[in-house]
Amino acid sequence: MLHVTGVILAGGQSSRMGENKALLPIGNKTAVERIAQALSEWTDSQIISAVEEETYLFTGLPVAVDLHPGEGPLAGLEAGMEKKQADWYLVAACDMPLIRPEVIEYLVEKIKTTKYQAVLPIINGRRQPLLAAYRADCLPVLKRSLSDGERSVRALFNKIDFDIITESDMIEAGIKKETVEASFFNMNHREEYKKLLSWFEREKES
Repeated sequence: MLHVTGVILAGGQSSRMGENKALLPIGNKTAVERIAQALSEWTDSQIISAVEEETYLFTGLPVAVDLHPGEGPLAGLEAGMEKKQADWYLVAACDMPLIRPEVIEYLVEKIKTTKYQAVLPIINGRRQPLLAAYRADCLPVLKRSLSDGERSVRALFNKIDFDIITESDMIEAGIKKETVEASFFNMNHREEYKKLLSWFEREKES
């Protein structure tokens, strides 16, 4: 049986937003809670990767404290992979709270058959390494990158072999285009947060 752990990256400084993106309310839940809920349907366990634990105690989820604070999402991924042993790690950044279970399901089904070390979505021509899946044997490569001072998640893909999925693949599999767009929409600024809330309200009403 394949063991898949969901890792929510919540260690960013949220400087452009002006407050912690993971704690922003989306309806009656915070962003981090919405992501955890989406992951819970298709992963065996979920953990939050953050710079400290106390902020996220309210979620009831285990927190992996960054081993290299301030070193970016690659360090957050390292902390998550070190915290919980699994075959695969499905990573989701805390600024993508409209992620849908259908997209998670598609990623999980893909990792069951792929021969590669990672599954990387490319949406509208852009790589999405912060909503992607990483096999456990990425960890040594990741740790070497951090030791060498390479903090970019994108640079990691120069050192591992990876599978690609696109929005066309997901739409062809029966996922609505709007669902894909919502899942990969990320909020960095207040305007994007407001847009996300409007999107969320429209979906509630439909």
